[in-house]
Amino acid sequence: MKKFLLALLLFSCLALAYSPHPKEVGASKVFIELNWTIDFGDKLPPEFTFTSFAYPTNAWQNARFESAGEHSFVQETDSFGNVLAKFSFQPKKKVEVVSLRALVDVNYAASSTQQTATNYSEQTSLTAVSPEIISKAQQLSAGKSDLEKAVALAEWVHNHVRYDGPGYGATVQSAASTFASAVGTCDEYSHLFSSMARASGLSTKFVAGFVCSTECEKSGNWGAHAWNEVLIDGKWVPFDTTFNEGVLLDATHVKFAEGRDQNDIKEKLSAIAFDFSIKDVQVTRSTVVSLDDWQPFQKFFSVSVSVPSKTFGKEAIVPVEVILSSNTNQELALPININVPKEARVTPLADALVLLQPSTTASRNWNVLLPESLDAGFIYNFTVQAISLGTPAQASITATAQGESQKSFSIKISDVLPTIAEGSLSLKIVLENSGNEPADAAISITTNIGNASQTVSVPAASKKEAFFSFPSSPNTTLVEGSIFVKTSSLEITQPISISLERPAQPTAFLPDVSSISSPLPLAAAAIVIILFLALYLLKQH
Repeated sequence: MKKFLLALLLFSCLALAYSPHPKEVGASKVFIELNWTIDFGDKLPPEFTFTSFAYPTNAWQNARFESAGEHSFVQETDSFGNVLAKFSFQPKKKVEVVSLRALVDVNYAASSTQQTATNYSEQTSLTAVSPEIISKAQQLSAGKSDLEKAVALAEWVHNHVRYDGPGYGATVQSAASTFASAVGTCDEYSHLFSSMARASGLSTKFVAGFVCSTECEKSGNWGAHAWNEVLIDGKWVPFDTTFNEGVLLDATHVKFAEGRDQNDIKEKLSAIAFDFSIKDVQVTRSTVVSLDDWQPFQKFFSVSVSVPSKTFGKEAIVPVEVILSSNTNQELALPININVPKEARVTPLADALVLLQPSTTASRNWNVLLPESLDAGFIYNFTVQAISLGTPAQASITATAQGESQKSFSIKISDVLPTIAEGSLSLKIVLENSGNEPADAAISITTNIGNASQTVSVPAASKKEAFFSFPSSPNTTLVEGSIFVKTSSLEITQPISISLERPAQPTAFLPDVSSISSPLPLAAAAIVIILFLALYLLKQH
């Protein structure tokens, strides 16, 4: 223990010459100190217990932890295999503090061991599927291997949900609500991914921990976060849909607990007392985190960017290809985001998560729309940068006012989203135009419950939504048909299959608080009162 304390002091005092972005961190040594301030109010119970999560040691992290204050803990394990720190003591003051500090080595390049799934295949109240979720999950996962399914679902959730809200746990929305609103924070991303993955036959964990958002040497840039693990070929594989990472996460992800959803990850207060209302006990948590050491990702892959070697002109559409090459015998899922100067625009408006097989190459394509105003007599260089897990690559687009610029459009079906109400089906068809001129697109839908059509104009380098409604028959449980999109130069056909049946919903999580809603009778013997506190603190991610 003395050696551990010395190590904590040593590493927590280290100063980094460079502040890394989290996606650059391939291996890390993270120091975390948690302090819980417990305010008992006017009455002290004769015996009090506070139970929280410690840090597991698994394939990706090695954790050493200890009490950092006057109150010691007993280590236990819950039904999910989480490591618990149970602090039991006799309160002497109105306000007591319990503390836990840990030093955790993290590296997601390791492969997890063979395991079996328990508790993680069934939906919960927060991950319950809707017909819309089932339909979209089936659309994305059809004909794919389990890893291909997980990567496709993760990429879709990342691009579908807009990050907005007060942060992890401050509000917790169900998967169906997040699917419909397309807004949420990390726990909403993770619940929606869990729901869609389980609907696709994949056992999926909800994982809670800490992560860095930027400039990782600053404690204030770390906060509570949620992500997932999926059982694939007998091994747990991590996915973070908020940050568009999968298989190989950056090493600022420090795990402290797992469960089926957020409701399984709760701290617990208990007391043995007469006539004591534990619901009046106030608990607040503060956290100190430092990145004491880190290493960049090993050279598992390389990134390159390819653009045509010619001079473009005003409003030109420039095709960009990002090429990933594997240098390992492991499967990788690599995130790609594209950056261009603010005067230019990128289509499609989405990040990519690319599955890369061992010792192979894979690519994704974007278009860059150059600005409509270029001054005569100047040569412009527009830098296109692609970044994957901290590895950058770039290429320059050369342009002049007299350069080549042809007008064209490029239409594709970006998304198909159903909404199923009582007695009707609505479809939102999202068309995306990655060209530099607008296009009129005739959309027609034929199904076993009816047909519909309309024409929409899709602006250059933009998306356009079209809505269709169909009355459904009481005897119809499956809608099948096709979507047809026709422009002056192309035709697109996409089949659709949508189940109208609403699945049975799991029972909502409702903690039993009947024993704490009123004073306990004085005649009672020593009675244990328990209150569960969801980990809705430090809401940053």
